[in-house]
Amino acid sequence: MPTYQQLIDGLKDPKEAQQLRIGLIRKIEGHTERPLIVYASSFLKPSPAAMLASMDEADIVGFSDLIEGISSDAIDVFIHSPGGSAEAAERIVNLLRSNFKAVRFLVPHSAYSAATLLVLSGDEIGLSEKSALGPIDPQILDPYTRRYVPAQALLKGFQEARKILEKEGPKAMPVYLPLQEDVWTNPEIIQETI
Repeated sequence: MPTYQQLIDGLKDPKEAQQLRIGLIRKIEGHTERPLIVYASSFLKPSPAAMLASMDEADIVGFSDLIEGISSDAIDVFIHSPGGSAEAAERIVNLLRSNFKAVRFLVPHSAYSAATLLVLSGDEIGLSEKSALGPIDPQILDPYTRRYVPAQALLKGFQEARKILEKEGPKAMPVYLPLQEDVWTNPEIIQETI
């Protein structure tokens, strides 16, 4: 089988990439004798678009559309994702489990965080020596940067703030007031992170 780079090098027209993908999906389906859906994010190249690669509520509609009309009771899910919303992953699991008796995940490269949770819900997981899962690292949306930050880092930050406030007393409080004020005066910040 050719390498990924050999496949890319052989393409002369962008429509060829689509035909190549369809052909490879059909080849996998012929081998596994199951329908295959693909959930892949372009997150390996640093770019502004890479921030949009995270799993979110919109993906539930995408999964719903992909499984529409599949009459098989078993399915394969080809996944390549940096993760994202644990809630979205849970809803996708519920969607897959309510429609299929057997779910197998194929991870050719990476499934991290919420994508790892999704993969671990499967009956089987197909990995290669190049595949990676995890870690599972809950993230919270930072309303200022619109980026996800590790929940553990936030907890650690609050613990450090508490230690400083206990040691320094009220004189250290002004540093932390803007953060507290933003959270309490803008409840949508909390809502967006839930």
